[in-house]
Amino acid sequence: MYNNLLLFILGVAVGFVGTFLGIGGGIIIVPVLILLYNLPPNIVVGTSLLIILLSSIVGVALQIKSKNYNLKVAITLSIASMPGALIGAYLVKIIYLPFLKYIISATLLSISIYIFKKSDNKIVENEIHQTKLNFAIAISFLIGIISTIVGIGGGIFQIPQMIYFLNMPIVNAIPTSQLIILLTSLSATIAHFQFQNIDFSIVLPIFLGTIPGNFIALNFSKKISSITLKKIFSILLLIASIIIFLQKS
Repeated sequence: MYNNLLLFILGVAVGFVGTFLGIGGGIIIVPVLILLYNLPPNIVVGTSLLIILLSSIVGVALQIKSKNYNLKVAITLSIASMPGALIGAYLVKIIYLPFLKYIISATLLSISIYIFKKSDNKIVENEIHQTKLNFAIAISFLIGIISTIVGIGGGIFQIPQMIYFLNMPIVNAIPTSQLIILLTSLSATIAHFQFQNIDFSIVLPIFLGTIPGNFIALNFSKKISSITLKKIFSILLLIASIIIFLQKS
């Protein structure tokens, strides 16, 4: 039996992290559901992606007025991620990849160190070169696969590449990431629904918690500098890399 109050509190944390750092919140949902309820990984992943989808809708709705997102980049990278998300949902069902979590963990650790060291560097937003965007499209396809397999949403990978590869300021990268997560998680959730990988009894209390979490994060983010945001994000990446490394295969 699930504790709805505990799931609601979890939702508040998910909503806060999703809007404050633009990473979807799956990095919190997945390990917590596995540790608390020992659910099958495929059910955790599918349920997590549905919650991320619903929370992202709220987050994007709150961010629309700010117009900080880059619509061209969001749509382009989403289109690239969607086929990867569908493939990832299929792989969760048929294949066991014990080495994947170590690759992801090492990647997140490397990105965390890089962002923390470079957090004082100012990023000047320039016109995004088509060659770089083409490369980001290829990377986004892989992000779609990986994020759907582990159920963490792609923001934790998309934000670093937008900041340091597409030269996008973090204040623009975060809302753009939220829009990408919304579009990508939609296709992934549909696939997981078809594979019956969603426990709907968990979804409602967590989603209800994401609503106040989103509002709190939106107000809090206005008081934080971009340098501080980058440092917080790098620390979160470090924590995420440790959590994924320690997760049972």
